[in-house]
Amino acid sequence: MATSRKVLKAVYEHPGATQRELAQITGLSPQALSYHLRNLYYERKIVKSRKGRVVRYYPREN
Repeated sequence: MATSRKVLKAVYEHPGATQRELAQITGLSPQALSYHLRNLYYERKIVKSRKGRVVRYYPREN
């Protein structure tokens, strides 16, 4: 739970960050970060935008 909050906070503080950037910010492994991003996306707390091969993550607007 604390790790998901850490990832969510990073997305809010760095909107438009890529998974690689978020991994550097949070200090999580790419696998762990992917797990938490996927869960946050399915919980509808974040959105992702794909342009070509680059996926950027943004906080969901209410």
